[in-house]
Amino acid sequence: MAVTAGSDPVITRTSVPDPGPGEVLVRIKAASVNPTDVMTWRRGRFPTGETTPMVGGYDLAGEVVSIGRGVTILQPGDAVAGMPRFPHPAGAFADFTTAPARHLAKVPAGGPGAAEPDWGRLAALPLAGSRHGRPWWTPPGSRRTTRF
Repeated sequence: MAVTAGSDPVITRTSVPDPGPGEVLVRIKAASVNPTDVMTWRRGRFPTGETTPMVGGYDLAGEVVSIGRGVTILQPGDAVAGMPRFPHPAGAFADFTTAPARHLAKVPAGGPGAAEPDWGRLAALPLAGSRHGRPWWTPPGSRRTTRF
């Protein structure tokens, strides 16, 4: 879904990207709209200067489809959530996007009796869970512990 200033979002066709070194390809299961997305639609540019039309979306939840060279912290089939590349757009309003593996949190299965994670809730977590510019997940190599 591409956004252009002053107009409604438009469904467009794009190719599925290949993950680069240190990146993963994510099949988007859910994306949430945060205030920066709305600001982008109104102003026609992202806070970092990228201009529309562009596939927007910051907050996402999905499944890792493939991994790029050097990725060891995630594997195909892993459920993930995050706000990758922030403050640059993550392309969460697409079916697929690439993201640095270290910008995503691996999330547990959906709980007792659940077949899948609650994708919608996971997509709403990244911005809402951030505190004072600190990420809600534990970056790889950190001594902190992630709890969901």
